[in-house]
Formats: sequence, C-alpha cells, structure tokens
Amino acid sequence: MSATIEIFYGASVIRISLLLCYLSLAVRSDEHAIGSKFQAEKIERKKCQYNLKMLWHTDVGTSPFAAPPLVADIDGGGGLEVAAAPFSESITVLDGNTGKQLTDSHWPLHNLESTFHASPLQYDIDGDGFLDILLVSSSGEIIFYRDDGVLLGDFSYQGPDHVSVDAHVYATPVLIDINRDGVIDELVVSTTHMFVEEDY
Repeated sequence: MSATIEIFYGASVIRISLLLCYLSLAVRSDEHAIGSKFQAEKIERKKCQYNLKMLWHTDVGTSPFAAPPLVADIDGGGGLEVAAAPFSESITVLDGNTGKQLTDSHWPLHNLESTFHASPLQYDIDGDGFLDILLVSSSGEIIFYRDDGVLLGDFSYQGPDHVSVDAHVYATPVLIDINRDGVIDELVVSTTHMFVEEDY
C-alpha cells in the first residue's frame, strides 16, 4: 500500500488524483480485469472535457490518504504548493510545479504519534500576516505549523477528556465567522464518539 500524489493539468485546470495501491483479486481472469479497466478508461476519456497530462508524481509515504491534500500558495511566493498529510508517518509540503520538497524549510515532518483523517487548512494563528498550516489529528489535537514547517506549539491544543470516550475527527474542520463579528476566527470540528463498554 502506498500514498502517491499525481498532478494533472489541461485547459488551465489543475486536478489532483490520490492513488492508493492495493493488491486485489481478479474477479474472473487477468485478461477480463485488464479488458474491463481499458473499457472503463475509454468511456471516462469520452466523458472528460479536458485533455489531461501528468505533470509529476511523487511518493510521500507508505500509509494511505484519508483526505485530499491542500493546494494553495503556502510559502507566500505566488506559486502553488501541495500540503499532504497521509493517514500517518509524515506531513510534507511540495512545490506544485515540480513535486519536489521545498528548500529552506523543515518539511517533511515525520509524524509517528498522530493520525489524520482531515485535510490541512491555512489560518494566520499568530497574527504575523502569513498563513500558517492547521492540522487536526484524528484524536482531536489541533496543531499549527508555520509555512516553513516550524511547530507553533503555543497555539497547538489538545482538549481535556471530560467524558471517557474516544473522540475521532473523520472530516475536515471548517474555519468560519459563527458570531458574525466580521472575523473568521472560529473552528468547527465534527467528531465521532466511540463508547467502550468496559469503561462503563
């Protein structure tokens, strides 16, 4: 199993396709599977209005993606970068044109303690005028990094356990102006709670 990012372009549209490689059993035979795949791709090409061409692809880890990467101007240089947080193992930011690691940064960050089901977000948490990277782990930990990969530990947060349940974040949070004061400064995080019978 591997996590791969492939960037396609065509008609000035950038599309991202995340490929998860699995071993699968053929339903009938290898020839049937190959023929079916070829037919499906042929039909999809007719439906697609863009002539897509692969720009680059790169492996960013061996764990799969649970959420799409963030494509944005992360380093403030005017170009697009790709911030990818596979389910576990590492968090990285790549140059959107080349797929290479950013120079003069701390990316990739090796992450062996948290898992991610949510996409990275951007938010200027320290008020310095530059957008920071916001990650919310599957366990609900809110983690901020500067655009160059430096941890902003003073702004990262793990809430206390008020009830003995395992809360899991399986969707990308939303930054919004809930109180309508003109400032987008609230983070809405949806959680799923698992009750373990032995704890009660």
